[in-house]
Amino acid sequence: MIEQTKHVDETITGVNPLLADMPTVTSNGVTYTLRRLGIADVFRMVRIMGLGSKVAGIDIMTELTNTDDIAGTLAVQLCTILPFAERQISEMLADVLCVTPEQFADPDVFPMESIVDVVQAVAAHPDLTSFFTRLSQLLGMMLPGAEAATPEVTPSESMMPSA
Repeated sequence: MIEQTKHVDETITGVNPLLADMPTVTSNGVTYTLRRLGIADVFRMVRIMGLGSKVAGIDIMTELTNTDDIAGTLAVQLCTILPFAERQISEMLADVLCVTPEQFADPDVFPMESIVDVVQAVAAHPDLTSFFTRLSQLLGMMLPGAEAATPEVTPSESMMPSA
């Protein structure tokens, strides 16, 4: 059995994901609460980003760890790699919303415009922003002379999903 303890690292700025409310998305009058993100999601996102990076010729991880605007950068990068990893991204977003891929693809459940709210909610997810903040700090410590961004993650009102 794994014992879970709460550890607050005072050197990290931004929202503590253990204490934060999870983002929500409302589509056709139904509100969906995004689930917590975990280690398995890291590997899934890295596979998707790797596929997109290889085909699109961009280095997404470097861009995400060297920015003050994690949410905005992630949203742009997801849009850039979408044509190359449509199925994988759709399945991941459906999973984070706790719906099936078939429900996510159904325009009567999630019409075209809802993708904007979904991507904004995922990009502003406290688990995701905390992960990239910590990763940026780790890379900054590992690379001599390199200064990784240490953003204070406070998503703007425009990035937060509307209720």
